[in-house]
Amino acid sequence: MRKIYLIIYIAGLALLTGCGADRNLKKAEKYLALGEYYDAASEFKTAYSKTPAKDRDKRGQISQKLAYSYERINSTQKAIAAYRNVVRYHQDVADTHLALARQLMK
Repeated sequence: MRKIYLIIYIAGLALLTGCGADRNLKKAEKYLALGEYYDAASEFKTAYSKTPAKDRDKRGQISQKLAYSYERINSTQKAIAAYRNVVRYHQDVADTHLALARQLMK
């Protein structure tokens, strides 16, 4: 009986932690739409850390938005690191490389 409760507890805990990244991602999207880039970057960073490492596509997409937010608040080194994550996760396009080059030029 105790094992069943333990299994249900662990499954519920796993579901709650999985939803956290989505919640942070929604908040970050709202902040980004409002132009509050510092708050958006904070939420994107939290969502990135809560996203499993095996979900490479989603981490790459979050990194793209995180890099843009860092670029807007003029945090060059963090933007460079985020753009490099985008390239590493193969979510890059030509504009990504251009933005990375601009950040490296700073």
